[in-house]
Amino acid sequence: MAINDNERYVLDLLSAWHTGKPAPRLTAAVDAGKVQEELRKQTVMALPVDAFLKVGLSKELENKCLLDVANVLKTWFKVMQAQEEVLELLASEGISVAVLKGAAAGMYYPEPERRCMGDIDLIVGPGEYDRAYDALVGDAWIDRTPSGGYRRHACLFKEGCPEVELHRFFSSSGNGTQDDYLDGRVFRGLGSVRMADVGGFQVPVLPPLENGLVLLSHVNQHLGSGLGLRQIFDWMFFVEAELDDELWANGFVQAAESIGMKRLAEALTLMCKRHLGMKRTASWCEAADASLADDLLEYIISKGNMGRKRDFGEQATLTVLHRFRNPVSAVKAMYASGCAHWEFAREKPLLAPAAVVYGGFHYLRKGFQRGISLNQLREEARTSSEEVQLFERLGVTRL
Repeated sequence: MAINDNERYVLDLLSAWHTGKPAPRLTAAVDAGKVQEELRKQTVMALPVDAFLKVGLSKELENKCLLDVANVLKTWFKVMQAQEEVLELLASEGISVAVLKGAAAGMYYPEPERRCMGDIDLIVGPGEYDRAYDALVGDAWIDRTPSGGYRRHACLFKEGCPEVELHRFFSSSGNGTQDDYLDGRVFRGLGSVRMADVGGFQVPVLPPLENGLVLLSHVNQHLGSGLGLRQIFDWMFFVEAELDDELWANGFVQAAESIGMKRLAEALTLMCKRHLGMKRTASWCEAADASLADDLLEYIISKGNMGRKRDFGEQATLTVLHRFRNPVSAVKAMYASGCAHWEFAREKPLLAPAAVVYGGFHYLRKGFQRGISLNQLREEARTSSEEVQLFERLGVTRL
């Protein structure tokens, strides 16, 4: 998973932009078009674009870059305006709410509107979920949660608006003790929500410690399926703004340990210091393994945001292989698949063994439909094994 010349240029460009230095010059080994493509796949195109436009791009490539940034800005305002309307609706019902990720990460960016935005994630108190859901449905938001449902959140849509994910809870690691701790912290944080000005919009956000745990957990959540530089910049800007040695020692380190992500936090932060020009001089990450931080960077670069750099079928196979890393996780994965694709099994708990078998056949059928060679499957199995080893070195539970 070595980093090639174009990918290295992207990292150097982002570091130069963040530290206020001139963009590195283009060399014969660097393809500017592929640099632009890499920035898009990592969903960070809008961040260093001003510097990138000064390195001598063709007019055609300049126009592509400007169009990418225009789309980022347009989407940002669309998301923020829709979010403001939803927040006003919930406030009118007296419902306590906080924004997760999205604007709660963008608040730390030098220019929040340059953060690539997608959906709107909201968390409400455990006793207020039903009221919040009913208020949104009553305002013409349509529940399009996938068949089988998510316990974690509902997926709500409205014409002309981005998706709203209304969360019952935030955690998703699958480790009950760690998840209970994280959700407990998030729900307690709802009692101390503050309003932050994010690009001219007032946004309810969790206190710094809890907000940081959410951003760290978001990195963990996407490790297996596709982690890009956008999530890394979310974390880096949070660390620069909030996570000094004092906050780390007085609460964050204990909380990170409680959710199984202390080693991940340290490796991420050291990676940002080594490769992305992070300005925070905090010493708490210096004990991290530098080789682990570098390997994590290579893995992130190989994926792209939401796995954009991997063929969809390949990424799906790797995700399945991650879940089959041991017999226990394999049975859990097959059972979850069986329940997701066989409604009768969801209604009849006694059919659990049959659901496991059903889920196993579903995985096999999907694999055969790809039509790949045995050698390619072996190579993907080797890649999956290397990725699982990296996750184990990071000490994370989310695969």
